Amino acid sequence: MATRLTRRMDVKLQDDVDCVNRFFDARITPHLHACLSDEQRPPFFSVAEQWLVVGHDYEWLSLPSHCADEDLFSGPLTLNAKQEAYLIDHCYPYALMEHFERTDPELLDNVEPKRHYKFFQKAIEAAERYNIEGASDITLFCTMSLTRGAGFHKEAPWAEKLEAVQAGTATLQQILKSIHD
Repeated sequence: MATRLTRRMDVKLQDDVDCVNRFFDARITPHLHACLSDEQRPPFFSVAEQWLVVGHDYEWLSLPSHCADEDLFSGPLTLNAKQEAYLIDHCYPYALMEHFERTDPELLDNVEPKRHYKFFQKAIEAAERYNIEGASDITLFCTMSLTRGAGFHKEAPWAEKLEAVQAGTATLQQILKSIHD
């Protein structure tokens, strides 16, 4: 089994970059399972009859698989651009959770722990609707969601100011400064 698991550690991205596959990380596993093609999934997950991981909501999640006597997987696992984007998008809430756990854990007290993932996922989606991009601006938008409430962007004066960000006539930092001045 150790040999089979080791064989799955290497992944090659679309731009020919070699990476370590963190398939053993329960934050990654369900998303990897979901993004693999019907041709990739069975051989990759053929190490066990069933994969059990704790999901983002702290509930057990069963990922179906079939253990084959002979390992049909030959690495490295190759991900296309769409699969890579899927993994990045679905794992980004975890990066934000870790950021706030390290930098300001008290802010996370405003959200029930089993709802952290969904909270950040929705905050990222809201930020993207306003064309807010880049790690620092998305982190700032999430900070505001934690301190002002998940729906702050729908209320005055934020809604009007964020329309300017969406239109490209202002940045998030500029509207923050204008509100606090």
